[in-house]
Formats: sequence, structure tokens, C-alpha cells
Amino acid sequence: MSKTIGIFGGAFDPVHYGHTESIFNLQKKINFKKIHIIPCSIPVLKDALIAKPNERLKMLEMAFKEYPDVLIDDREITKGGISYTFETLKSIKKDYPEEKHFSFIMGLDAFLNFKNWKNWTEILEMCSIIILQRPNYNLPENLYIEFKNSITKDVEEFLKSHGKILFTNISFIDISSSQLREDFKSKHFNKDKIDQSVISYIENNVLYSK
Repeated sequence: MSKTIGIFGGAFDPVHYGHTESIFNLQKKINFKKIHIIPCSIPVLKDALIAKPNERLKMLEMAFKEYPDVLIDDREITKGGISYTFETLKSIKKDYPEEKHFSFIMGLDAFLNFKNWKNWTEILEMCSIIILQRPNYNLPENLYIEFKNSITKDVEEFLKSHGKILFTNISFIDISSSQLREDFKSKHFNKDKIDQSVISYIENNVLYSK
């Protein structure tokens, strides 16, 4: 099976099992050479972040420490300011001049807003997209029709060229970082939703308490 370089960006404020288990299950289905986990410095289409960049990086390192071929990539944080996906993709592709296939991993919520992303058509030219579907949620008909020539369910077909969109049917834990922050604030969080080492880090550094 052909290999691909995975890119999974986000705020990760905080990282949770919805993130880690999705990557774990994707690795069983798709032959990744490497997966870059890239926390943003400043989110483009979301509210301001709570945890500092170095804190989010540390939590990611803890959460993914046992995952093979996963790299916690700090390029957007090091760059500072707003980073657009098409810029980050260009930067990563320069690191792999011999690689032919790149896969950008995103949740369905993000994909529903994809046409508002800066240079979204250029993104599809530079990579293919893997969509992590929320349980019991179907793609709106207008989006399905619009991207029907790009959507595939076949992994081998997906890996042949860029511009493809693969909707996954892997096990996906439906967790919201924003809800977790509220849970930590009220001290009623579910320990089954987040890695214990990350919980300890959050508590020791008094994150999300206000």
C-alpha cells in the first residue's frame, strides 16, 4: 500500500481522547509514513485560546508519547501569529521533497466551513483530505454534491493522487475541548475523556480554572 504524510492541525486546548484515538484508529487503516500534529499559534476561525503555546505542546507530547510515527510539530507556534493551512502545507512539503502524497486530517465541523478557508482550492491541489466524522452525522446534501467528484471511500484510490476526500468510518470519540474546559472549571470533568498525564499537568499548572 502507498504511504502518505499526515497533517493534523488544531488548537488542542486541551488535547483529549477524541484526538488521540482518532489518530490511533487512522494508523490502523491508512499507511502513514509520518503524522505531524501541529498546534496553531492563533486560531483563525475560533475563540482565543486559554493554555499557552508551550503548555499545549507539552500536553500533546504527553498524550502522543506512545504513538509510533507521530511528530509533535511546533512550526506554527514558532512562526507566531496566524498561520494559514496552505502556508503550513507548503512548509511541510519542503521537508519531504521526495514524497508524493500528503493527507490533511480534519473533523467534519471544520470541513463544513472549508470553503471559507484562505486559498481552499490550493489546499486541495497540494494534498488530499481525511474527514473525521462525528457519530450519527451525515454530510449536508449540498456539500456532498459540490465535492462529489473528489469524495471516495476507497483508501487505495485516495492515496493515488491529491484532491481526494476520504470520509472515515473509524471509531471516533465525540469529545469537545470547549466542554472539557468548562468541566475543568467546574471540577466535574470525566477522567475517561483525557489522558491521565494530561489531567495531572492541567491540575498542577492550574489550567482552565477560571
